[in-house]
Amino acid sequence: MTLAKEKKIISLVMNAFVNDSRVLKASTAAAEFGYESYVFALGDETGKLANHEKIGDVHVYRYYSPIERWIPTKTFRTLFRFSYCAFRTILKCWGMRPTYIHANDLTALPLGVVLKFLLRSKLLYDSHELWFDASRNERWPQWLCDAAVKFERSFIYYIDELITVSPGILEILQKNFDIDFGEVILNVPPKWEGVKSSKLRDALNLSEDQVIVLYQGGFDVHRGLQYVFPAIKKLPEHFVFVILGGSQNWDWAKGLAKENDVLDRVYFHEAVPYQELVSWTASANIGIYPTISSSLSYRYSLPNKFFEYIQGRIPVVVSDLPDICRFFERYDIGEVFREADVEDLVAKILKLHERIEKVDSNLQTELERAATDLSWDAQKRILKDIYAS
Repeated sequence: MTLAKEKKIISLVMNAFVNDSRVLKASTAAAEFGYESYVFALGDETGKLANHEKIGDVHVYRYYSPIERWIPTKTFRTLFRFSYCAFRTILKCWGMRPTYIHANDLTALPLGVVLKFLLRSKLLYDSHELWFDASRNERWPQWLCDAAVKFERSFIYYIDELITVSPGILEILQKNFDIDFGEVILNVPPKWEGVKSSKLRDALNLSEDQVIVLYQGGFDVHRGLQYVFPAIKKLPEHFVFVILGGSQNWDWAKGLAKENDVLDRVYFHEAVPYQELVSWTASANIGIYPTISSSLSYRYSLPNKFFEYIQGRIPVVVSDLPDICRFFERYDIGEVFREADVEDLVAKILKLHERIEKVDSNLQTELERAATDLSWDAQKRILKDIYAS
């Protein structure tokens, strides 16, 4: 006798599910589609995160064992944490018959495969990054990187559907694993219907005649900020650079600003709640994404910040990475500069600012069109079709 499937979606994520906007959007969308939506995640030793809570209509369970504190090495603590979470998740899900298991990234895929067979459900693999890209995993020991690559190759053939975050990454996954299916679901925010604000100017005491070039979110050497500081030095004095969030690397950024003698033109603001973020974004003049193609994952990245700039209706200057350039073929939303080329970056910022000053109506029309097309409201329809398949 075959048991009927229940209208449930089980989402697996091997982090504490605190700032994972993609998983939250997907699990919330599942609830909107009429499914009982569950997220199973890691707990933490601080005890500040609830073991069980509801976020909107999403049931969230987090699992942590105090035994972890007695494990001497970080690598084995991590493996124990994942294993304990997997064990508790299996116990909690036992007897369910969900429509889909939604495994978010490679770290959740092994558990997803186990649950697929135990619960006799379909498995959706949401690959957020290219895990076989060695430079992406530079913080992991080599043996663990090698094991991760073998895991992904072994488990990929048990999945029923694949989604990922960019066309380039999808093409690489399909070629690397010799599969002919998959969909791109962009990591985009909901459509923002707010109005322009002065939040950054008010918070940082900036005048109306100062031009705010904004970078928001986390950053490191791969994100290309080292090319922005010398560019700011070459721009007119009323151009300022604002970094919103990424406080763990502010000291590095301040050092670069000091080296380029622009510390007085660089401003920092702590990250703001995700629900408020786009309203802060909208108070800038230009958004910037200067990432360099230091790895395949960075080369084909389509980060949240790019789409948040669009939702804030601020034009953007981006480096000429292939996937992000596709959007500039469809929408006139800013300028593309040659990767790591400071002179070209300066030229493109000035060109874009000139268009803004002339009140280029096409620019605003295109930003509005892109904000409608590149919103979560549009992307979640793809997810709905997958869950219904």
